[in-house]
Amino acid sequence: MRNARLYLLVSAAAILAGCVGGPNDRCFVDDLRYHEARRVFERTQSTELTRQALQEQHWPNAMINECIYRIEKEFGLNDSLPSPVKIRSEAELQAEQKMEQEEQAQKRKFGGVGGGARGV
Repeated sequence: MRNARLYLLVSAAAILAGCVGGPNDRCFVDDLRYHEARRVFERTQSTELTRQALQEQHWPNAMINECIYRIEKEFGLNDSLPSPVKIRSEAELQAEQKMEQEEQAQKRKFGGVGGGARGV
């Protein structure tokens, strides 16, 4: 009987605290911690990568869930942003842009007509 009362008391305290520990639980996260999670999201552009980074920092699951929920609300992500295979660096993006510009210049040079001496 005494153990049952203790269990009920602990359960009630956990529920009132808002951090119970289920897979979808959420709890209060202060603004400082939220901005830390938000910065991770802004760097990765992925809620899954954000979740992984916060887990590596040993955040409680309930806090992670709350941060992901708030990020999804703030950025208008109804579900979640699909995790990219790789986030390309600025150098990769610039190289791609340069290659596209060179292709456009060649098309203009040869009149944009296909069938040139490619791959010979």
